[in-house]
Order: sequence, then C-alpha cells, then structure tokens
Amino acid sequence: MWPQGYQNRWFPSTITRKEGNPPPHRQGFGQTPLRVIQDGDSFYVGTAYVLPSGAEEPYTVESDYFDTEDQAQWMYQKMTGKTSNESLVRDYVRQVLLAK
Repeated sequence: MWPQGYQNRWFPSTITRKEGNPPPHRQGFGQTPLRVIQDGDSFYVGTAYVLPSGAEEPYTVESDYFDTEDQAQWMYQKMTGKTSNESLVRDYVRQVLLAK
C-alpha cells in the first residue's frame, strides 16, 4: 500500500496562507453596475462588460426596450430606487444651458 501524504516527511502538515486581504479586483475592468444603455434607437436598463482595452460590450439586458431615454430612466429608478448619476448631470447641464 502506498503511504498517505501525512505519513511522508516532506508533506507539509499545515497549509501556509498568505497574510492580509486578497488583491483587489482590477479597477475599470469587468461588469458594470446597472445603468441605462442606448442600443440603436432604443434604450434599456442593463450592464456592460469593460474589456482590458477599455472598450465596452453589452453584457446583460435587465428590462424591456424603450423608445425614449426618460422611460428607461423611469424603469432604472423603479428597479434600483435611485437615479443614475448620468441623468443628474444631464439634467443639470440642460438647466444651465436653458438659463442662458
């Protein structure tokens, strides 16, 4: 019968682990959080996947397709309970431009 691993002198009795936290996920790569995405003439709520080159590809579609961005923003707010930062910035810019 072959000896078991723990019976060999070279076999470590305990597994050493590196101290500290695991390295963080590389920032800027991978799946993005939910947001409103434009696909041709329609809009939807979904996620994108950021490639190492920095390019984005559609990843998931979490809602129906909408004709206007406002409808998709409404669905985003309904799904997450918050407004997207992009919509806040867009509304602020519209207000500033219309005030002139």
